[in-house]
Formats: sequence, C-alpha cells, structure tokens
Amino acid sequence: MCEDLEIDLIFAIDGSAKMKADGFNRSLHLIDEIVTGIHEITEFWKLTIIQVGTEGPAVVEIDQKSFDSLDEFRRNLAVIGWRRSPGSRLGDSLVDVADLAMKYSIKGESDFVWMITMTNGFSNDKLDDFELLKNSKVSLRKYL
Repeated sequence: MCEDLEIDLIFAIDGSAKMKADGFNRSLHLIDEIVTGIHEITEFWKLTIIQVGTEGPAVVEIDQKSFDSLDEFRRNLAVIGWRRSPGSRLGDSLVDVADLAMKYSIKGESDFVWMITMTNGFSNDKLDDFELLKNSKVSLRKYL
C-alpha cells in the first residue's frame, strides 16, 4: 500500500507534568512501534518529534530527519527526556504543529504528512483555534 511512498511523520508528544513519567515513556514506546511498522512498509520516511504542552514554545526534539537504520532512530529517540512542565499549552502547541504539518505538505517533498498527537488530556487554551483550523477551507485532513 505505502511501498515506495515518502512519508513525513510528525509526532506531538505531551510533555506536561500531567502526563507522568510512565505516560511519557509509553508515548515514546508507541512512537517506536509506529516507526518500526512504517519502516517495514517503506524506507522513505522522515521523522519530526515535538514535545508540546510545555510552558513557552513547543520543543522540537527531532527535526524532520531521515535515519539510515532503526537502531539510529532508536538512539535518537532514547535521548528525549520528559520536560514535565507545570503548565499546559496543548492547544497553542497543536496549532503550531498543525501549521508545521501544512508547511511540510505544501513543500511537496513527501507523498503523505501524518501528524499524530499523544496526550492524556486537553486544555482549553487554544483548542478553539485548533478547531477553526481543522474546519477551515483548507482542510487539515488533506495534510495530516
């Protein structure tokens, strides 16, 4: 199905204190499982991991990178630490990540751009803006 297609994977991981260490580590494990599955289908994938929900701007942990092997990917994944911010800007961060996903898609370097959000809850800080973005004339479903 996706063989020889180029895929941009964007993971938005909630790094706020409400995730707790176990939840954050499960998110990293799930990323590993998803990437392993994608790698079995196509070798043409790039990965971006952004820690969201933290105070201040979202933190890009891995920036649109291709990996020569799953071991190299796992070494990069293993150094991502949970930021456990006391605040939560999940809505703001999701708007930022959705904008990034659209920029990747508009560049046209990949066949698909997939944005996957991992969190244990939502805050109301900018979710209305995220909903407006989702329902705008330029549908996110085309990009995500």
